[in-house]
Amino acid sequence: MSISVQPPTSPHTPPRPILPHRDKWTPDKSYPLKRSPISKCIRILFTPNGKEKFKNPGVYRFKKQNKRYIGQSLNPNRRMEQHRSAFKSPQSPFEQEVAASPDDFEVGIVQSGSEDSLDSLERQAIQAKQSIQHGYNRRNGGGGGKSQPKSKISKELFDSALETFKKSLTSPEEYPFSRIRGKLRAQLPPKEAKMRFQIYDIIERTKKGTVHYPGYTTTTLAKRIQGYCSRANNPKKYPKPLFRAMHDHPEHFRIARIDTLCIKNIPLQIREQIVIQALKDRGETVRNSNRGGGGGWCKS
Repeated sequence: MSISVQPPTSPHTPPRPILPHRDKWTPDKSYPLKRSPISKCIRILFTPNGKEKFKNPGVYRFKKQNKRYIGQSLNPNRRMEQHRSAFKSPQSPFEQEVAASPDDFEVGIVQSGSEDSLDSLERQAIQAKQSIQHGYNRRNGGGGGKSQPKSKISKELFDSALETFKKSLTSPEEYPFSRIRGKLRAQLPPKEAKMRFQIYDIIERTKKGTVHYPGYTTTTLAKRIQGYCSRANNPKKYPKPLFRAMHDHPEHFRIARIDTLCIKNIPLQIREQIVIQALKDRGETVRNSNRGGGGGWCKS
């Protein structure tokens, strides 16, 4: 009787674990935030080489569970220091949540890029992660875009605030634009550059007269104006007349911060409208194509 011999069975090989897919808008490394028990300041817990990732221009992301704040900077390391300073006196909902529970947040570089590419990368990241609808961003990125949400007040309150502002309107300090290594920059003093939640005025003076372009910013004044400079540095991609004029004749332009302390209880977006209307009532030429503020007032 013949006996058949079964071939030895191969040892069981466990399947390889399926790793989660990392999309292009997710940092390859994130660093937790922590409040110092001694100084009470909020720190970023970098690994020994962690700061190297923040050395070059790029788009960064703060994250708390599924909520994100996405931003950009030519110098992310310095930008992180500005955020840490803002966390000490939080104003925006994002800063308030970080200040309340820093251990819930982490931060990392989404993508690095050239100066000219940062606006586009920031907008794409904000859109891909829906960080306006489901996060902390208020604008579409790139130094501009629509704000969330639109503010409205009654016409009576608007008119009253307008008259109050007109009585206190004075000539603000103006700062020039210049080219540094071929790139347009605003020569803002450090104190002005760090200010947030401000009304500004880009002023163009030529032989034909003076033209104003008021706006508002919830981020630092320096970052907002850098958005204009980045577009002016690339007028073929951004053919708006303002950017072309800034590119061709930066010596014609000045930047000023408009003091609206007298109407500080009015929403920032509406303060922009008030500044535009006050300039028009004074006979000034205003470049804005609308009333500003992303909307108008409600009729009572």
